[in-house]
Amino acid sequence: MVNRTVLLASASILLIAMSGNALVAGNYEFELDPVHSAVLFKVKNGDTTYIYGRFTQVAGMITLDDRKEPKTIGIKAEVPSKKVNTNDKARDKHLKKSDFLDIRKHKTISFESKESKKTEDGKYEITGGLTLLGQTHPITVVLDMTGLKKGGPGKYIFGGETTFTIKRSEWGMTKMLDSIADEVTLIVSLQATYYRPPAG
Repeated sequence: MVNRTVLLASASILLIAMSGNALVAGNYEFELDPVHSAVLFKVKNGDTTYIYGRFTQVAGMITLDDRKEPKTIGIKAEVPSKKVNTNDKARDKHLKKSDFLDIRKHKTISFESKESKKTEDGKYEITGGLTLLGQTHPITVVLDMTGLKKGGPGKYIFGGETTFTIKRSEWGMTKMLDSIADEVTLIVSLQATYYRPPAG
C-alpha cells in the first residue's frame, strides 16, 4: 500500500505546479534596488496644472521565469505612505492626513501581481491588486522591460517601467474632488538585482 503521506505530498506538489500564482522551480527573485527605482505621480490641480510628486522609498521583489528572456514577470512592491514628497512641506503635511493618505491608519501602499503575459510588442501585461487606504482593487498595467543584463558572476540586473492611471475615489479617497482631480497618473520605474554566488 502506498504511504498516505507520500500521496499527500505528491498531490501538494501537483497543486503547486498547476497554480499560476505559485513560485515554481525555475523562477528567479530579483530584489528591488531603492536607489535606482522611482515611484512618481501627477494629479491635476484646480483643472489647470499638474502637481508632481514622488514616494522616496520603495521595496519589494521582481520574479522572472527566466534570467535572459522571461515570458512572465511578477511584481511585489511597497512604499511607505509617509514618504510622499511634492516639494512643498505644507502640501505634504496635508497629503499625510485623513483627507488623503491617512498615514496614521495606513502605513503602506502596495502592489502584488497575480498573473502576467508577454504581449506581441514585447511588453508585459501584468494584473494584480493595488492596496491603498486599506482597500485592494485589481488593476492591469503594461510593463516595458527596459533592460536585463548580466552584472557580474552570478549577478543579473533587471529594469522595467510602467505608466498607468487610477481614480483615487475608487479606493475611498474622495475629499476635495471639486478642486483636485480624481485621476492620478503613476510612473513607476524599477531596478532589481538577482545574485547567486558561483559554486565553489
